[in-house]
Amino acid sequence: MAIKLLTPPHNFAVCKMEDRNYPGVVFQGDSLFALYGLLRKTLKELETNSNSEFEDRESVIPDLEYEIEKFKSVLDSYEQVLEQNGFDLPYVKPKIESARV
Repeated sequence: MAIKLLTPPHNFAVCKMEDRNYPGVVFQGDSLFALYGLLRKTLKELETNSNSEFEDRESVIPDLEYEIEKFKSVLDSYEQVLEQNGFDLPYVKPKIESARV
């Protein structure tokens, strides 16, 4: 399968796979991990600091949880591919992750 790089390869790159209609984004593993961590932190702070005056809380938290799970799925796949191909992770995972996310 041919892949055309559409941007310089920095922390992420936009590329087009020949069999796909639209380009995709390829993240460096450490950038993906940092984004996942930021989403988790944002969810925790929203849950902790929101009050009853925040009307959209009930709609925002499930949406954020859904997006975090999508990123976690990508991150899990990325880690599995690296392990299967003999690569170390480009980041250090915390020893204990939140049971929730």
